[in-house]
Amino acid sequence: MNNSTTNELAGAGLYFDQPEQFEDRALALDTGTPWAAAGYSGGPLRNGVNQLPRIYSWETTGVPNFSFGYVPAGGQYLKKFSWNLTDNLTTIYRTHTIKVGAYAEQTRNNQVTLGSDANGNILFDRYEGCLPNLQAPAPASTTLSASSLGNTVANFLAGCPGGYSQSSTDPSIDMYFNSLEFYATDQWKVSPKLTLTFGIRFSHLPPWTDSHGIGAAVWDPTKYNPIQPDVVGTMNAETSTWPGISWHKLNSSIPVAGVGTRALFYSPRVGIAYDLYGNGKSVFRGGWGAYRSRDSYNVVAAALTTSIDLVDHGIVGNDSCTLDQLMNYSDTPKGTQVLPCGGDNGGTTFSFSSGSTPIAPGTASVNAVDPKDNEQPVTYNYNLTLDQRLPFGSTFRSPMSETRARTLSLWAIPQTRCIACKTRM
Repeated sequence: MNNSTTNELAGAGLYFDQPEQFEDRALALDTGTPWAAAGYSGGPLRNGVNQLPRIYSWETTGVPNFSFGYVPAGGQYLKKFSWNLTDNLTTIYRTHTIKVGAYAEQTRNNQVTLGSDANGNILFDRYEGCLPNLQAPAPASTTLSASSLGNTVANFLAGCPGGYSQSSTDPSIDMYFNSLEFYATDQWKVSPKLTLTFGIRFSHLPPWTDSHGIGAAVWDPTKYNPIQPDVVGTMNAETSTWPGISWHKLNSSIPVAGVGTRALFYSPRVGIAYDLYGNGKSVFRGGWGAYRSRDSYNVVAAALTTSIDLVDHGIVGNDSCTLDQLMNYSDTPKGTQVLPCGGDNGGTTFSFSSGSTPIAPGTASVNAVDPKDNEQPVTYNYNLTLDQRLPFGSTFRSPMSETRARTLSLWAIPQTRCIACKTRM
């Protein structure tokens, strides 16, 4: 603009598309296979997925892994784009170098769940034992014992799995965020020896938002009745009826993102540079700053899976269930149909609801965000450095620094009886 003022305007954009599909999907389907003939298609959830399930073992020998996650008919995909625009103005006024600027960004992530368990995930090991198949409850005086073959291949051939998990659906999760930030810094040369820097950044950081307008699920403990803690054990497949769980489409007062946001986050920074003797050979530098980022995509994506009715179902140890018992979601045997898990003694410890996506009570996991959480991660850093020029063109440097972070998301760390999927530290 002139010999003391410059302006820099820059923009950038990125689009990423990663399609993935089977070359011949028919080879991965259970159509015409003994699996479908046995009535196992769709797994115990009967979710309409007819792709063969994953079969795997932790053993190094024995059953070979058949570990294909669910791939929809149209293929699975990742579609991401991001654009940003930056404007920086720099001017020199006497002993001050002043910079001001603005930054705008939009990032979007549209994808299905890669490696989804919608087709079921079956584990075989040498340790599991299974109770015999029964078509009628055993007399109360009868004690049934599980037979353990002690061999992975034998358990595989006998249909005695060591674990099972399945997702109800494989929905598309399409979310985006916008960012708008402003900053100003002043580098002030106080004297030939001393330079001070002051700066601040203002950030408007709305959370990841569902582009469908359905909204991320939130947890409201006031809607949960602690007098009836077993109510979770009677949840059906319709997540909109689960106690304490709600989202924007059910309650318009809840933001689409599930959480609110602050108008601005403030990130101040200060710095100092001091030439001890004025000859540039011994210089002390130091600084402190706050740096904002945002929660990862997975924090809100996990809560969104609840509102779009993605339910993860799983059992460990399998309650000594055979595949016949596991896949039999009806409490009443029909013809040669065996009793479901728990039905051998007249109970229904593994009974399913009668919805279109039945789910076993007490075995579901659900994700939600805290509607009162309007924070974003922040990192505080300070550093002190002494540079001393030495003979032969070498330099001795003595640094000290410390970094601390607050309001980080711990969503990936398992929590005992965790209900909200974000924890602050």
